[in-house]
Amino acid sequence: MKSTLEKGVSRFDVLRRVENIDDFLLIEVYNDQNGANDHKTTNHYNVWRENVAELMENPRSAKKYNTIFPSKEEWKTEESASQINVPKFMSQYPWSVESPIADNASPSGSGSESMLAVLVDVQVTPESVTSFITETLLNCQSSVRESGVHRFDLLQNTEDECNFVLVEVYNSESASAAHKATSHYLKWRESVEKMMARARTAEKYLTLFPAPLYWHKSVSQTHFGDNVKDTWSACVGRGLDTVSGHSFSFIAPRVVFGRHIAKKQIEIALQTNSISKPLIVTGNSGRKLCDELLAGILSDSQQTARFLVTGEPTVEDAQSAVTLALEKGCDGVLAVGGGSCIDLGKAVSALVTNKGDIYDYLEVVGKGQPIQQSPLPFIAVPTTSGTGSEVTKNAVLKSTKHQCKVSIRHDTMLPSVAIIDPSLSFSCPPAVTAAVGLDALCQVIEPYTSNAANPFTDALAREGILRGARSLRAVVANGNDAQAREDMSVVSVLGGLCLANAKLGAVHGFASVLGGRYEKAAHGAVCAALLPYCFQKNALKLRELADNGDEIAATRLQRFLDVARIITGNPTATVEEGSRWLIALVRDVGIPSLSQLCGMKVTDIEEIARASLSASSTKGNPVSLTEEDMRDLLREAF
Repeated sequence: MKSTLEKGVSRFDVLRRVENIDDFLLIEVYNDQNGANDHKTTNHYNVWRENVAELMENPRSAKKYNTIFPSKEEWKTEESASQINVPKFMSQYPWSVESPIADNASPSGSGSESMLAVLVDVQVTPESVTSFITETLLNCQSSVRESGVHRFDLLQNTEDECNFVLVEVYNSESASAAHKATSHYLKWRESVEKMMARARTAEKYLTLFPAPLYWHKSVSQTHFGDNVKDTWSACVGRGLDTVSGHSFSFIAPRVVFGRHIAKKQIEIALQTNSISKPLIVTGNSGRKLCDELLAGILSDSQQTARFLVTGEPTVEDAQSAVTLALEKGCDGVLAVGGGSCIDLGKAVSALVTNKGDIYDYLEVVGKGQPIQQSPLPFIAVPTTSGTGSEVTKNAVLKSTKHQCKVSIRHDTMLPSVAIIDPSLSFSCPPAVTAAVGLDALCQVIEPYTSNAANPFTDALAREGILRGARSLRAVVANGNDAQAREDMSVVSVLGGLCLANAKLGAVHGFASVLGGRYEKAAHGAVCAALLPYCFQKNALKLRELADNGDEIAATRLQRFLDVARIITGNPTATVEEGSRWLIALVRDVGIPSLSQLCGMKVTDIEEIARASLSASSTKGNPVSLTEEDMRDLLREAF
């Protein structure tokens, strides 16, 4: 952990051998010889050396190699990799190699933070060294694009130029097997076979450090989708052939987007909408930020109406906030915070001007009556990048007595203006960034694959999928990555526009039920835990229908191929590769399983499956699912 912070260190990986759990391997990568020398003078190295000396069964041995692939700048580990809670790690890590990376294990890595590392030792003939490097570089460059591959490094022994090591890091056993079936591997194997001075040998290890997220530093090579932009084309049909009903509508609020614009734009929005005494809605973590943004804009007497959102907003929260707004004579609503704050602010702006019981307007559990009177002016200022609520026409509230999340929805409920300043999200912690970021990615994938997709949402969704695929890992690893933060803010807005103008699917159908049923079920994390499995199940069902001649199913299946090709950066990727990539992403950014997220029990599955099947979001799913399908999905994500 401390070694990764040294200026001369690029990587400091710890592996544990599968065949012998008492055998460990350290892969230490230094910028130069000075880095190696300086490391051995550090206090933490000498303390470690002294502490482990008595633990050694055999003396430590070391070999030196030069790195050939990837390039030097792609070896550096993010500093945040060193931020590990060691006692928690030690208590959670399964010190057994049984099913360490099984394909049916939790994608979050909750069962294990390990991946499979295969070290292949190669000895070539002296006359083959140059040819071997050339052929192997081509194989490495292709291999790191595989959705199941985290790293594919090539090293050359400093004392024997004919000796090489390939460090192959996979998400699962199936990913390793899939690699061996690729055309580039088979071509490489055939081309280098005649160069071998002896048979290749391989040893399997489990990765212990760093966490899976930090094995993805080869950003220009893999997992970021950029390579598809010029080579991929949509397969969604001509004209309006694939649009349900051959017609659609599109609605959006005014959006102001930019760096460090929030304070000035809030002032303009208040003046433009004639708001002199707003109800200010914010959360615990956003109070200080809200004070800073409003300093010098509103006087103390104009800020007396404040409502604090402490969790996902409930029907009761909305009723209390409406009462406060009426008592204080508020003439508008300003929400500064995450999706919970914005949803509540949006609901209040509508309910203040529309009398009656809140259940008159709630969908599913209420009468679902339309909003009759124009809502109060509403200004949305998101501080996270995920829900897209800043550009949608609905407000999601939890009905505790019905144990579900439902919406108030109307075209007039769009914010008067959405002010998107990515710099406001810099303080968002990694776990929250991961959960809301995956929610944002889900909200561009589900509308694109839904049964109500249209050309406008298709264009927005494809851009959102591309930006989310390339930036989510980066922003979780380094919250100060400005470009990654900006990408995810774009994804959030695009996701909101897509879900407002198309539909969602089973992922959000499950999330609405789970969020209402379990107090601690964070919406973004629940969506993240379910996304890979729903993606795979939907594609499988569509393929079955398409194989039986269903043309609509065949067209919708093409959209899953589109998604797979965008997220993997591989213009020939399969749906299976896309699913494997999503599983790896969810695992890498640390999303727990549903049982850990919610406290869900196996005995709850049947009831949740039944309720989720009838949820409004599930109606947008690209293919009809049965209760058994829903139960299977919950079991997979359990």
